[in-house]
Amino acid sequence: MSGAEVARPPVQPAPLCWAYLMRCRGGSLYAGWTNDLPHRAFAHKTGQGGAKYTKAFGAARLAYAELCAGQSDAMRREAALKKLSKAQKEALCAGWAREYTPRLGYAGPGDAAEIAQIYNWYVAYGTATFRFAPLAGQELADWFAAAQAVGPVITVRSRSGRLMAFACAHPWRGAWEAYQWDVETTVYTAPEFRAFGVAGPAYRLLLGALAEMGYWNAYAVLADPNPESERFHERLGFVCEGRNPRCGFKFGRWLGISTWRYVLHRGKKAPEPVAMLPAHRQAQLLQAGEWTPAQLAAVYDAMMPPTVSEATLEGNYELIGYADPDEPSGIRLYAASFADKDHLADVIADYNAAASEEDEITYTDYVALLMSSVTGIISGISYLLIAFV
Repeated sequence: MSGAEVARPPVQPAPLCWAYLMRCRGGSLYAGWTNDLPHRAFAHKTGQGGAKYTKAFGAARLAYAELCAGQSDAMRREAALKKLSKAQKEALCAGWAREYTPRLGYAGPGDAAEIAQIYNWYVAYGTATFRFAPLAGQELADWFAAAQAVGPVITVRSRSGRLMAFACAHPWRGAWEAYQWDVETTVYTAPEFRAFGVAGPAYRLLLGALAEMGYWNAYAVLADPNPESERFHERLGFVCEGRNPRCGFKFGRWLGISTWRYVLHRGKKAPEPVAMLPAHRQAQLLQAGEWTPAQLAAVYDAMMPPTVSEATLEGNYELIGYADPDEPSGIRLYAASFADKDHLADVIADYNAAASEEDEITYTDYVALLMSSVTGIISGISYLLIAFV
């Protein structure tokens, strides 16, 4: 078979149709259906095309997803979800969280066939890989061995053992000696789990292990365009270092690539030799990588008994006055003297004079308010004393 024949667009599989529940920031649940769960979940979270309800109440995360037989089935299931009581919806979310909270592990040769099933779906139907032929047989064994020679192959499984995603690394630009401190990293999620947030924990564990092993740079090469993958890598801390347009032809169209780098070590000192991590350290990293704040929040929300409380972790944070240093609702400044206070007021006034209305800084000068109150009290007493004279 010629390369041109292999590169013809394949007969695409039927879209995966879902009924789902989105957790809003106040703890409420929104029911919907979609044939593109990753895109729909992103639209809800960002307010870019989501439902009016989630725009008003703020969608926080996917809380439940159910794969349906098709569009009609998904729409019927959505209607059924909307009729459930809050307690029944919470019970569904709790069971879903127990099943699909990511369980990280290290792959062995016995996992290679399952890993290939995920990868080969993208070979057959996607452009995340420019490969035409499926990975199998001795080539698969060699590919897996090459990945394990670089670092751990990370798997993400559900509670029942289904492989949801994997992450691994390979040598960057072949085996040239000067590149031995650089790796090319990759992560693939089974198509039915792409909106479940399972790729991030695997990738973070992989990057942490690679840094401890002594690698200095991790590179990811993405098909271009691929906005979903670009957002994912940006959130992890990767930075795009360049784009190569029209360098691959697959499924009847030209594609580009973008190269992204994650710095594992900074500085200019000579690197130490790369070394595999001992088994006990790998086990420690695996245990540390089991939970992230987002996963913990999702499990908290799902497990909170609805008959006791409808509180959420984020709601309780707000109740007790928790503040995110990266997104403060306000900042308090304490001047050392009246002169410093006046200087701060002048700086803010100068900034506001040049800024647009939406970017202006609003503030309250409590010292000035206090002094004004004291002055008012003194004036009142003076008038009173004058009246008695």
